[in-house]
Amino acid sequence: MATVAVPTVRRSSDRLLLAGAAVMLTVRCVRRRAVLPAVLSGTAALVLLLPVSPDHMSIQIAVNGLVAFSWTTVLALSLRRAARPDVP
Repeated sequence: MATVAVPTVRRSSDRLLLAGAAVMLTVRCVRRRAVLPAVLSGTAALVLLLPVSPDHMSIQIAVNGLVAFSWTTVLALSLRRAARPDVP
C-alpha cells in the first residue's frame, strides 16, 4: 500500500505569527474598550492556537485558513477605513 502525504496549507510558524498578532490586537482593543473587535480577535487567536490533531487535520486546516483570511481581511479594511479621511 502506498503512503499518501497530507499537504500542509501553511507552516505552523505562519499560524503562530498570525495568532500572536491576533493576541496583540485583542489587548489593544481591550485597552480601547472596543468589545466586539476584542472578542473577534480573541476568537481568531484561539482558533489559530489550537493544536492540529491527526484525526481532524483537513477540517482544522480549512478552518484555520478561513479564520486567518477573514481576520486579516477585516483588519486591513478597518485600518484602511481609519486612515482614510471622511469624504462627502
